[in-house]
Amino acid sequence: SLTSAFTVPVPGAGTYTLSAWVKSDRKLNFNLACGAIKIQVVVLPEEGWRRVTASGPLDKPEKLAVAVSGSDYDPNQLHAGHLWLDSLQLEAGETAGAYAPAGPELRLVCLPPANIFHDSGPVEVLLRGVNPTGRDVKVDLEGRLWDCFGREFPVTSARASFLLKKDGVSEFKYAFPKERKGVFRFQVLAREAGGGTFGSGLRMEIPFYVVPRPDPDGWNPFGLYLQLSVPGLERATRLGLYWNNTL
Repeated sequence: SLTSAFTVPVPGAGTYTLSAWVKSDRKLNFNLACGAIKIQVVVLPEEGWRRVTASGPLDKPEKLAVAVSGSDYDPNQLHAGHLWLDSLQLEAGETAGAYAPAGPELRLVCLPPANIFHDSGPVEVLLRGVNPTGRDVKVDLEGRLWDCFGREFPVTSARASFLLKKDGVSEFKYAFPKERKGVFRFQVLAREAGGGTFGSGLRMEIPFYVVPRPDPDGWNPFGLYLQLSVPGLERATRLGLYWNNTL
């Protein structure tokens, strides 16, 4: 299970609608709440992306809490499920309108489920940006990489510039050596040139794993190695859950 929370402002008393887009690769229980507004749904992989909404009264700043849990666990895998959460929005009124970002938005993305890469293919983390401002936005990037023991590794294109094209989606790719196996935490600090939406700095982090491809019989000794080699196991859990800022 995973729980995350932060406080959101409310401009005045009234009815508000909370909405989000979700999908999963396993059957998962998804709970999203902001004060009296609560969303409780079961997310199934065959549904793909779906939007979930709920409405209710709010009259003061409230804590927005996300909780995800699941019981469909396969012991031959390194994870018990992966939930993607996007386009989270709280708005006045009783119905959910189209998602409207306030400005440029950036996200780190790993395409494989649970951010698990195999050493037989490329290891790539994508930085994706959406820019609805009607003007091109230049962003300066600084990337850093650590393993679960706190050792830092060099990053190709550690310092780079990224152009968010107006009214569209842009992508910047970070590539890592597949020969270096383990549990990693990748961080990017993004600064918009000249200030702007995140001129003071937007810090993003994402965990990922590089492991040998499991054998056909499902035995994955590297998964056991990860559990036994990371002190206390709690650090590995924190890498897989706390540092996953998609939630």
